[in-house]
Amino acid sequence: MLMEDLNNFKREYVFLLQSCIKISLDEQQSIDALQVKLLGSRIHKKRVIDLLNEARAIDPTLPTFESLTLFGNYLDIFGFQRSFADEELALHYICTQLYALYLECTSAHLQHRIAWKRYLYNCDYQLCNKSEIRMLIRTGVPGDLRPTIWKLLIHQQIADIKKKFGKYYFRDLCNTRGSLDETEYRDNHQKQITLDLLRTLPGNIHFMSPTCKGIQQLEQVLRAFCLHNPIIGYCQGMNFIAGTAMLFL
Repeated sequence: MLMEDLNNFKREYVFLLQSCIKISLDEQQSIDALQVKLLGSRIHKKRVIDLLNEARAIDPTLPTFESLTLFGNYLDIFGFQRSFADEELALHYICTQLYALYLECTSAHLQHRIAWKRYLYNCDYQLCNKSEIRMLIRTGVPGDLRPTIWKLLIHQQIADIKKKFGKYYFRDLCNTRGSLDETEYRDNHQKQITLDLLRTLPGNIHFMSPTCKGIQQLEQVLRAFCLHNPIIGYCQGMNFIAGTAMLFL
């Protein structure tokens, strides 16, 4: 009980810090320029770094303060590069990461995760009880279970399509050449998709250049959807939905 109270105090502390953001106008500029400052950063910097070093013993994927400020080479678990020229912003980012970690350590979160694991085990990963799955989803999917849950939900949603067209339907769409639908895709959608690919997640190492695996896979997904549903085809914004899903899947 004492450890949980201590964890809650830490969580509330970093939440308070990450909430202490003020936006002030820089009067030295000829135009209005917004500056973001973390209030009391000098006082709290050492405390936050100490908490971070302690937390890294639990989760080594957390950044170091130096990797965010001096080296600028920190990649988060999704592949986004994080670097800050302003120490206050680096401390703010660290506080958000610490808050998420402390939240995962609460008894409520642990019980919720156990409920998810129990449900998956009891239904043999088939997501069969719709009322229970709705209740669990409404209370949130634990981060480490999201790839599993999202895949199960997607496969359940497209079960009829796979039954109709076969389990290799996506591969077949990717390899389609010379059909009327493929010609329509090339004439009406390919140019816009090509333009949008590198705009999707430019700060992510998996989507930074045309040779990145994420870009190539994203193009396949968008192309396959156009061929599967030529009436809708490609609409701008689909790249962000698909790209975000690919970060988890």
